[in-house]
Amino acid sequence: MALLKSLLDQFWGMSHMLAFMLTERLTLAQGHLAEGRTKEAYAEMLALLQGPNPLQDASLAREALGLLAALSEGFGASEVAGRLHACALQPDNAQALFDAGCALYEEQQFTTAAAVLYRCNQLAPAQPPVVTELASCLEREMRYGEAALLVDLSGLAEHDPICTYLSGFSWLMSGERMRAKERARQLSAHSLNERTLFMLGALDGMLTRADALERAGIALDDLALTAWHAALSGSLLLHESPHGYPEPMRGRYAFVQDSASLERLALERLRVVLEAIGEHPPRVIAAPDRASHILALAAAGILGIACEPWRESDERPGLFVAWRIESVESDSFLRILHTHRPKQRLFVHASSWTEPFVYSPDFTSLLHQHIAHPWTGGALCVDQATGQLRRSEPDTRSDEELAEEIIAAPMPEPGATPAGLVVSVARALAPLAEAHAAGAFRTSGHRLHQRAGGPVQSSRF
Repeated sequence: MALLKSLLDQFWGMSHMLAFMLTERLTLAQGHLAEGRTKEAYAEMLALLQGPNPLQDASLAREALGLLAALSEGFGASEVAGRLHACALQPDNAQALFDAGCALYEEQQFTTAAAVLYRCNQLAPAQPPVVTELASCLEREMRYGEAALLVDLSGLAEHDPICTYLSGFSWLMSGERMRAKERARQLSAHSLNERTLFMLGALDGMLTRADALERAGIALDDLALTAWHAALSGSLLLHESPHGYPEPMRGRYAFVQDSASLERLALERLRVVLEAIGEHPPRVIAAPDRASHILALAAAGILGIACEPWRESDERPGLFVAWRIESVESDSFLRILHTHRPKQRLFVHASSWTEPFVYSPDFTSLLHQHIAHPWTGGALCVDQATGQLRRSEPDTRSDEELAEEIIAAPMPEPGATPAGLVVSVARALAPLAEAHAAGAFRTSGHRLHQRAGGPVQSSRF
């Protein structure tokens, strides 16, 4: 109840002050737009639209929606602009608001979509399509506590299985495991179909992994990034950032310029964890991009095994290595690696925590918001002629030379997490049945969904 009270106080306890601040921001945004500063106007609008139901006042909603429509037109989003214009003309039309919110969601404008759908929910409360769409927007914004409160206050979680799941998932992502367990029990009592069985399996898996970690004496608090990442995404996180630790990053990176030393640390930790769980891959398979090939060669050198290029029809055991899964442009590789196979493991060096790839690797080195590779072009460097920062060109040395540079690189500081903790997390999860297992212990089925954010909160920009 403490979290519920805290959220209520946070969201609705300062309504008069918030209304004044919203009006001030709207005035600033209107001034920016009138002077042709569209980016500044849009930034002001995004700040205005944060938080629960910022458009609850009808007159403010009318002006804000009209300004959003004008900005959308300026950005070339004519369909969204048309829907927002309709909302500005009729700010009490719930259907128009819902249609606009869905269109904004499709354009990945989640902050704006949530604000519009909050007003829709105010006018037509407790409608499953509205609540679920709004909860999805809040999830994409990592506003999990807000989503949990929204669904619970609607009353829909008591009888609608999708809302039951959304409540449980949102509470779990907020660190409230007991509330999530209660929702899982309620969900299991519903008449289950293929969709609800999938949701229940996902929720049960996350809770079971969390319970296994707790039984092993591993903390699951608001600094336990490695443990929570394993519980929620089923992936073993090898390294936590020492920068901004504990506040404001708590083990994640905002921007990281990758290096030979950081890749060496990751590969050494991977070797330690593989040995601890009894995994002895017979070979390394490089994902089909240059950054991955360099890393795979270094991994093969450190593990003392051969490195081979990826072949689409190859189903033999091995350790698949990708520098960053989003950088792999082969649809075939991404599709095939979506499914577990016996003794095939996926190691991804860099994983986004703000916009994660759809599925989790078995092992990942670090969690980032933005990252630059040291040799494939785009890393920040100092121009020797001007002394100014610039983006680097691709390194012309061979992949083999660069892999040797990784192997020979000095080890950096280990970061916020000792290797022993990663091993403890892995061993705690090893006995679980495959239905609830972490990725490193699965032999079949699709890889687990990779979650954004969670109970350990980090700053982002």
